Formats: sequence, structure tokens, C-alpha cells
Amino acid sequence: MITVLLLFLLTIAIISVVVWPVIQGVRRPWALDVPSGEEEALRQEQMAALGALRDLALDFKLGNLTVEDYRALAAPLQQRARRTLELQATRTDTQSATTFALSAADLDAQLEAEILSLRHAVRPGKVRPGKSGAGVAVVAAGNRDGSSVRFCPSCGASVASTFRFCAACGNELPTLPSVAQADHPNGHQPPHTGADGTANIRQTLTPPSAFSSSPAPPAPVAQPSRFASRRWLWWVGALVAAAWVTGIVGFYLNSRASQENQTPIASLPNVAIQHLSAAGGKIFVGEANGLRISDDGREWNAPTFGEPVKTVVSQGESGLLLLTADGQHLWRSEDGGITWQEQTMPSGLNLLALASLPGEAGFLVGADARTLYVSEDDGQTWRPLGESPPGRPRALAVGQGAIFAGSEQGVFRSEDGGASWIGMNGSANGAIASTDVRALAYDEANGIVYAGTSVGLSFMNMSSFGAWGQRSLRASVTGLALDPENSAVLWVGAADGRIFRSPDRGVTWR
Repeated sequence: MITVLLLFLLTIAIISVVVWPVIQGVRRPWALDVPSGEEEALRQEQMAALGALRDLALDFKLGNLTVEDYRALAAPLQQRARRTLELQATRTDTQSATTFALSAADLDAQLEAEILSLRHAVRPGKVRPGKSGAGVAVVAAGNRDGSSVRFCPSCGASVASTFRFCAACGNELPTLPSVAQADHPNGHQPPHTGADGTANIRQTLTPPSAFSSSPAPPAPVAQPSRFASRRWLWWVGALVAAAWVTGIVGFYLNSRASQENQTPIASLPNVAIQHLSAAGGKIFVGEANGLRISDDGREWNAPTFGEPVKTVVSQGESGLLLLTADGQHLWRSEDGGITWQEQTMPSGLNLLALASLPGEAGFLVGADARTLYVSEDDGQTWRPLGESPPGRPRALAVGQGAIFAGSEQGVFRSEDGGASWIGMNGSANGAIASTDVRALAYDEANGIVYAGTSVGLSFMNMSSFGAWGQRSLRASVTGLALDPENSAVLWVGAADGRIFRSPDRGVTWR
């Protein structure tokens, strides 16, 4: 009972651990977060704006748009992309595990980075680090018509020296120093003129972020992830699973050990048990030397009666015991088997098996080699009921509306008083272990039929559609009896004199 309760509690704990995240509304608590529909819509809107900006930049570069048209068309797209970034930043700050403090200038920088990453046009210019670790070298070259060309420090595209914004990425361009400024003693070098008249100006400038008055965005601060915040659930689940596995393994090993432990409760030396029954708090064993009686199955008296006993049955609360010896005589005892009186039997009646119906006073069923008989007055009178089952009857068990018989051909059942018999030996994997049936017992309350055979104990649940199971008992079973007060207690007598007791319908023996 304690083991069953422990397994039940462990099952409840495991179900709770599995169901708890679902109750809390967590979609996937152990994996990366899946974006919601709103987040995906913002992402799609942002991608559309950035794609439109890229197309505008390409049209401007090909000369299809003027500067004014480009700026007029790019402004609303930049506003649109900036708005999606702001909404994403707001949702990220409230729902995501990682938060960023983003200002307006930071959003602009992030927007430019998105544009740069999505643009696949070949950069006509070349950007390389300057001598100073904080700057970017920007190369400006003069055209033959006298106008100068320089390169965007952000994307490397070539732009005219008169442009304030990059035509490719839209980033604000730093102002180039004039010739007078180049001669200023602040470290700028004057322009050099080549032999072909082309003016080359090489100037080191700081990154675009240096021209912004806003401070640089702080480094992202990683918050505990959803997985980390629920890591304790993993530990609890692991401990519960380990306890569950340990309990199952322990229960299995304990059950196996109990089944393998088949120590008899008693052993009668040099005794071949022919029948076993339980009644009135006592155990009765019929053998070749007579009748043995025990109060607990451990201590047995010397054999009494003095004749080979074939069957012993009890007539319920009356305490009446009926015994067959040579088959032609019926003996009765009203003092628990201490004294016996012979009862007259009809001429020619030789009972090979005898059984009583629990709860029906005076009702007896007997069988000889050819005929099934019934008595309703404790065996004083008998009348034919039907034919005997196939084979030579060895054991009978009676229930309401059903009679079970065992012979050397197996187990049979009759539901019409012996007029017809149905074979119960099963087939294939559901067949009985041996058709050499020597003892029967019927637990009508639970619908279980027990059959003692030469290879052990078989059982059938009447609701299992004719399938037999085999208990682990290794013995040639010749006697079977259910405790009248507790049908879960099963007594078994073996041909070699050993007596077994099972408190759980034959699962374990102790």
C-alpha cells in the first residue's frame, strides 16, 4: 500500500511539473522564444521600408532621381523604419530578456546599420582604417572637369564633394576641409596635385557617431533568460524523474524477489497431498493416510480418519464438513473434523469430485465418470443433473449459474447444469500451461478461476476472453482453496507435501 501511494504521489508531481508551464501561459519555456504575430508584423514592415530605401538609393545612383526627389521620397520611408524600430525597442524593453536604452540618435544609427546590411550593391569606393584608431580614412579624388569626388565613410559609395548626404545610404557626410584649412597648422596636409592635374586629398575623419551630440548607446545588459529563470524546474523534474525511476525499479525488483521467494509455509514429509480446503478458520489436507488439520497452516496434527481422503468440503456457516474416501461413501462431521459419521449413498454412485456452492446451504455438486449429480440436502439424496465433462473428473468448482470441472483433458465450463460443456483451455499465448488439471478454485466475487496443474498454478480472469495466465509457483499443484473470509488469500497444496500461502491471489508466496 505504501509503495502504491508513493508511486501515485510521484505521478502527480511529474504531471504538475509538465502541466505548470502550460497553465502559466508559457508557449515554449525550454527553448528560444518564438516571436508573436505583432512582432513579426513589425519586422515585415521594417523590412519593407528598408527594401524601399535600398531601391531608391539604387535609382538615385543610376541617375533616375535627383537629389531633391531622393530626399523627398526617402524621408517618409526613414520615418516608417524608425517608427518600427521604436516599437520593437518598446516591446523588447517590456517582454524580452535583454533590454537596451535607445535614444533617437541610437535609433538612427541602428537604422543605418540595417540599411548597410541589407544593401547588396557593389561599393565603388574603398574604406580603410586610418592611422588613428578612432578615425576612418576618406579618400577624395578630383575629376578631370575640376569637380572633386569623395567616398562615404559609412558605406564606401562615391559621392560628389558638394553632397551633404550619401546618395547610397542617406548618411550625413562630414565636411571636407578647404585648402586654407589644409594649410592650417592643425595637422591637415595640403592637397597634392599630380602630373595629370588630378587633385588628391587624403583626410582622416572621425566616424559619423562623433558628429552626433547624443552619447554612444550603452552596451546591452543581458537579463536572465526564460530558461535560466526556470532552471529550478529542470532540477525538480530531474529529481522527480530519478525518484520515479528508482521507485519503479525498486518495485520491480521487490516484486521479482517476492515472486522468486517461494518458501512454503509448511512441508509434510512423505505426504502426497490429494486435496486441500479451508473452512471455519482451519485448513484441511486429504492424503493417503487420512486427514490432517491445522489452525494456521504451519503446525499440523497427526493424520486422522485412517482412510485415503479424496475430497473435503465445507457447508459454510453451519460448520458441517463432508468427506469422500473411497468414492462410494460420504462422511460428515459437525465438530470441525474431530468425529465423523458415515452417510448412506445411492447404490452405484462413486463420486470422484465434490464441491459446494458458497452461500447456498445444503447445495452440493458431485461427479463420477459419466454423470453429474446434485444434492440440496447436504448429500442425503442425489439426483442426476447432466453429463460429466470430457475425461475423468478430478476437481469441481461451483458458482452462481456456472459449474467448472477439471480433468486430464483440461478445464470445462457448463452453464446449463451439465447439459453441455465448453472447453476453457484457451489457445496460442492464452492457452493453459497444462491440461493435466488436478485442482480447481473459483473466486466468484472477482471472476477468477484458478487451476492447479502438474506444472504449476494457472489462472483466468473471466473478463479476459479465454486467456490463461501463469503464476510463478513451481510445484505440481494437487490442492487449491480460497480463504472464506478473504478471497485474496490462496492456499496451495503440492504433490510432494509442501503447502504454500499467498496473500495476493498468487502473485507472491510468503
